[in-house]
Amino acid sequence: MSPSGLSLNFIGKMIAKKYSIKLTLKNEYEIFSNWNGLIDKAENNKNRENIKDYLKDVFSKIRPVSLIKQIASLPISNYIDLTVSRLLYRATIELGKEPILHDFETQRMGSWQHSNPSNPNIFFCFGNCYSNNPWIGVHEQIFLQEQNRIQIENMMEMVDNKDILLLDISSYEAEYMLHLSSLVHSSSKIVNTSDVNNDPVYWSKNGVLIYGQSVSSVIGRLSPHFGTEYTMWDRFGLRKLIDTSRKKDFDCFISYFSGDKDFAKRVENDLSLRGLYIWRDDNEIEIGDSFTDQVEKGLRNSYSFIVVLTHEALKRPWVKEELRAAYNLRLAEEFKILPLLYKECEIPLFLSDYKYADFRDEKRYTEQMGLLEKSIRNAVKKARNKS
Repeated sequence: MSPSGLSLNFIGKMIAKKYSIKLTLKNEYEIFSNWNGLIDKAENNKNRENIKDYLKDVFSKIRPVSLIKQIASLPISNYIDLTVSRLLYRATIELGKEPILHDFETQRMGSWQHSNPSNPNIFFCFGNCYSNNPWIGVHEQIFLQEQNRIQIENMMEMVDNKDILLLDISSYEAEYMLHLSSLVHSSSKIVNTSDVNNDPVYWSKNGVLIYGQSVSSVIGRLSPHFGTEYTMWDRFGLRKLIDTSRKKDFDCFISYFSGDKDFAKRVENDLSLRGLYIWRDDNEIEIGDSFTDQVEKGLRNSYSFIVVLTHEALKRPWVKEELRAAYNLRLAEEFKILPLLYKECEIPLFLSDYKYADFRDEKRYTEQMGLLEKSIRNAVKKARNKS
């Protein structure tokens, strides 16, 4: 999103007026599907460098507004910029961050998705008007040349299993600039703050939830309560914002023997840092609650079930009971059981043909955690698609 006066609609009208081009649009949002044609006409009337110099002069007089600075300050690591002004980039620099740039002039291989908000990825859908490269104009680059469509694959890697939050994006902008119909195949959940140009069919077709809130209120809710990093204080507020389409609150339920609590807490913490919502008894059962009722509620309110397997755990009645209940849910609905082998033990017969995550060797912890995360996400996707 851009502040008023710097939206692509407004800039397109400025360019048309500056270079004496007649715009014939049924509505203002058609500028997104006609952008490259407009730039071609402007370059024919003058030249590429003249257009870039004109836009640089316009943008040099404008500072990033407060909302742009708030967006840049969020402790998130991956941005896709649908603007020409690059104000978001300037705002991240002013905040002392070191963004990793991805566009059609600056290619950074191997870093399309990462998790360091101090060095956020920013992918630009437009050519850079600040560039001195004569081959770079201000076109929307993916549709400009056939080989540029590889960038869609790169963006798909950036959003792989990630949530996408759109800030007042029109359906024209989503399709012709963001290429959303391609990204939906790799992303997890997509939310738009509003249906700007009233096109509910497009959003429904692409599985986008319209949240119906102002950008400023959404960004305010995304800002951490304390400091510059997300903590457990932010967890439920963020979930409510991005996951209002969920049928269940938790991605996974963890069952474990109390003697393995430190390991279970480590697994829960690492999965939570990867953006998953985990049910664990210490967090969800309060004084005065019925343990049985809360466990049953937690199981039914989760998409998948981790059981931490050790010799001691398999002798405990509560672990057996939770495992039995999980197996019954597995038979009755879309509910995945994920055995996690922590210590050497005899695996129960009914789990013997299940592939398990093997955490017996500490050296394999990170590798197995990645596989476990993938399995949980796939279980959630499969269950939600069926519902």
